[in-house]
Amino acid sequence: MPIVGDRPSHGLRVLLDLQAPKDEAGQARASIGPWRYDGSIVTPDRRFDVQVHVETNGDVTVVGAEVGVAGPEGKLPDDLAEKAKLIVRSAHRHARDEVKDAPPPRRIQRWRGEK
Repeated sequence: MPIVGDRPSHGLRVLLDLQAPKDEAGQARASIGPWRYDGSIVTPDRRFDVQVHVETNGDVTVVGAEVGVAGPEGKLPDDLAEKAKLIVRSAHRHARDEVKDAPPPRRIQRWRGEK
């Protein structure tokens, strides 16, 4: 089923694009880490710009803020950060499981409903 509209009717949508690290010659090398993703987490009523950092050992850190909201009120809630962390960790694990030493996904786009 195609995505209709900018916001999910429930749950959350995670949209992330890999910012490939550069090698010594300045060439993009997605297969070497650590990796950084830039993107957004969107809920029915809020949108957060996020950066996700993935270390070579698999540790994931998510930081972000609500678009248009300054200060502590705009901080990314811990539960959304944790959901994004699990989604990214799973995407990286699946890529490695399919092909040994496979590069990470260039784009991660997932929807998760309420539990």
